[in-house]
Amino acid sequence: VGLILAGCVPGAMASNVMSYIAKADAAYSVSLTTVSTILCPLLTPLLTQLLAGTVLHVSFWPMMFDVLRMVAGPLLIGLLFRRLLRERIEPVVHVFPAISVTFIVFICALVVAGNRAFFSTFSTELVLVVGAVFVLNVYGMLAGYGVGHLARFNLPRKRTLSIEIGMQNAGMGTVLALA
Repeated sequence: VGLILAGCVPGAMASNVMSYIAKADAAYSVSLTTVSTILCPLLTPLLTQLLAGTVLHVSFWPMMFDVLRMVAGPLLIGLLFRRLLRERIEPVVHVFPAISVTFIVFICALVVAGNRAFFSTFSTELVLVVGAVFVLNVYGMLAGYGVGHLARFNLPRKRTLSIEIGMQNAGMGTVLALA
């Protein structure tokens, strides 16, 4: 169920930063993230209910409102912040990718710390979970690159599609899983 949920959440905003760092097509990355973010309040609960509903009860409406709160809230706050403080932000906008990477590392550290008891025991279950998550992300990246190749995208667009499909919003997936 966790893997289904990880596959159903949209690409992370971190994919934009990673696309920028990887010299991929950052504008294309932002466009893909925007579309997946707009669609995720509907598609994440719908796909999770469809794919995992026989294993675990999935409440569509509560999950939809949770996703809206997690996605729309920060997005609207960020847009308002940018609009109100445009002149003050512009001189320091170049440091935002580094700040973003720092927060991505912080979120990942929180997820790992929250599961330290599980990670502290080297078991078959741990190996299976880590392996399955690794395969999910690598397969997503390879599929993204392959689709880009079939569509005859240039190298930066192939990289972007690979990153967008291979990176899921781990923070949102974790919060939804806990709920």
